[in-house]
Amino acid sequence: LARFELHVAAYAPFSESRLSKKLYLDPEAPMRGVAIVDAMRYCNWLSTHAGMSSAYAGGDTNRSSDWTLDPSSASYRLPTEAEWEYVCQYQADKIRDTVWHADRSGGAVLVPTQEVLNVTRTASNALGVYFMRGNLREWVSDWFRVYVETDQQNPYIPYFGAEASGSGRHITRGGSFQSPAHQATPTTRTRVRPDIAAPDDVGIRLLLPLPTRQR
Repeated sequence: LARFELHVAAYAPFSESRLSKKLYLDPEAPMRGVAIVDAMRYCNWLSTHAGMSSAYAGGDTNRSSDWTLDPSSASYRLPTEAEWEYVCQYQADKIRDTVWHADRSGGAVLVPTQEVLNVTRTASNALGVYFMRGNLREWVSDWFRVYVETDQQNPYIPYFGAEASGSGRHITRGGSFQSPAHQATPTTRTRVRPDIAAPDDVGIRLLLPLPTRQR
């Protein structure tokens, strides 16, 4: 899992046309407000440039329900909920130094502007990963579903009908600079409609699976 949220300079070669907004003037600022379909397209673009196959299939459609993930792919993708939460649960010695939420940033839901921090401006957690609690909510690959009571190992929840999958919502994790402190946690799940513009407090963190070890 990437140590940092995806920043503007890394996204710019993929889509310069998106970077006219004032949100993106600083190349080290986290890239935010990207629709999940464009986040998946970026993952595929990055994989192609690295000589890899694509983790997502979806063609040219803008309907995220038409996109599917191959969870066994060794290419760039968004993490699953389980992968994201596993890394987020590792705390730093001083947890306050790793968190950036509304109680610290002053960022109110109706006044979103300068209170998001650059990707390195905090302490990391115990695994060396930055800003998993607050700053920006982060897309994961899964569609929303109420947790089941049976044990599962890193499940991936695909689209299986709007009514069955929580009214067809994708999931963001981790809270943002606009979130109250109790939402900047490893377990907070926020549902987002995929057919509207992504909120400006939603960002991207990439995952590149390790190669399968040869036995």
